Amino acid sequence: MIKTVKYVIVLWAVLAGMVYGLEARFAGMGNISLLYPDEYNKYELYDFAAIPAALIKYDTVSWLSIRASGLQETWQHDSLKYLAIGQPIPPKLADYIPLEAASALYTVIPAFSLTPTDFVYSSCQSREKTDDFGNVTKPQAWRFYGGYGQLDRSYIGDAATDNVKTPAFAAVYARPITENITYGLSGDIFYGMFNSADAEDKATLFPIGGGGGIAYDKGDIAAGVNVEYHYPMFDFSETFGNNTYTESFKGNAVSPSAGFLVTKKNIKWVSAVNYKWMSLNGRSDTFALGDLTSSGYSAKTRLLFVPGPVRAAAFIQYDNRTTEYADEQGNLWFDAVYQTYAFGAGTGWGTKKLTVGLEGGLQINTINNRLDTLSSTSQALFGKAGLEYAVMKDLYLRGGYNFDQVDPDLKGSSDRTKTHTVTGGVGLNIISGMRLDIAYNYRMGKTQLLPDENITDHILLVYFRYILKESSGNF
Repeated sequence: MIKTVKYVIVLWAVLAGMVYGLEARFAGMGNISLLYPDEYNKYELYDFAAIPAALIKYDTVSWLSIRASGLQETWQHDSLKYLAIGQPIPPKLADYIPLEAASALYTVIPAFSLTPTDFVYSSCQSREKTDDFGNVTKPQAWRFYGGYGQLDRSYIGDAATDNVKTPAFAAVYARPITENITYGLSGDIFYGMFNSADAEDKATLFPIGGGGGIAYDKGDIAAGVNVEYHYPMFDFSETFGNNTYTESFKGNAVSPSAGFLVTKKNIKWVSAVNYKWMSLNGRSDTFALGDLTSSGYSAKTRLLFVPGPVRAAAFIQYDNRTTEYADEQGNLWFDAVYQTYAFGAGTGWGTKKLTVGLEGGLQINTINNRLDTLSSTSQALFGKAGLEYAVMKDLYLRGGYNFDQVDPDLKGSSDRTKTHTVTGGVGLNIISGMRLDIAYNYRMGKTQLLPDENITDHILLVYFRYILKESSGNF
């Protein structure tokens, strides 16, 4: 039985991207992510710590946006081709699949750095209002997300493809309790579908859930807590001849989190801690398959220092997760601990005419299999450089370069992978409140294990945003 469970986990890991990307503006200027916050990457409790109650302090205007991203990746030696739209496995959906159980395969799994393909509507009313009839509307904030992701994997010249499709919807609501305290609610639903090229293997993942919490904002200091509950439902079927075997896993997942923000004249410092616990019970027809459990925590912090045109930023992150599988008799078949240490820093210089940035970092991953006392360590290095130049008042040209080096096993194996990425983009303020960003990334990769393997990526990202009139903040 454990063989099938592992296969399900590996299947989703191969087809999901483990790196989630940036918005089109920064994808054009070298994929820098620390130095210049944007609409989806602010040093704030809502975005960084995922505290819904902080949404009302996050935005001061109402807006809508459309994001789209696509990727084509080819492996010349293996004749493999990947075609991706958006994020096939969104980050929150990945929380309910223990993808790290397949980390030994990451040497052959491309990491797709893409933004979601979605429509976002954000409505913020920061002040109390009275309409012409004397009706009072309290301050409140709404945000709706509707997205779609897809990934096709095939061999070049072969029409048959493995594919993942993931429609998703999420909503967030926040409202003040007092002048400094707000509450927030959130809900989300995903439907992940996998179909193999031969139509013999199928899988669906359907977690639905929501959460709520409170936030306190005193201006220079803010803090918040939130708790989410989800009910993951996972089904997998295999067809052998005329027979189809179906297995299903259902269970519960709980995730409390907390965030802390300090804002001074030249400094922003934001931190977050999160704990995740999930337990899935498996069945095949009328037979019990045992329990798959996953639990762990993460802690991360970012610091941004902007004393003038020159700025500096740094981040530290630590993740720890344990995944176990026990059969119906309680026998432990899988027991592993996964740890990630990541840190980096950057410096930049920005004026109205020219913006530049340099960033670099290191990530170390360790896997400790507690059943056979084996362990492994992998390492990833990255460096980024980017710039943006204002050709005229409302037209911006962007460019950048990335270098990445991944060592999947530091214990002597010769499977190092190096990639070089050239980025470019353009930004245009069409009319007042309307913005368009387009970016293109060309990425080339070489593996030490197969020197004749050429990995090539073409990535396109588009972002459109329109700021709505103040009255539209009254939902």
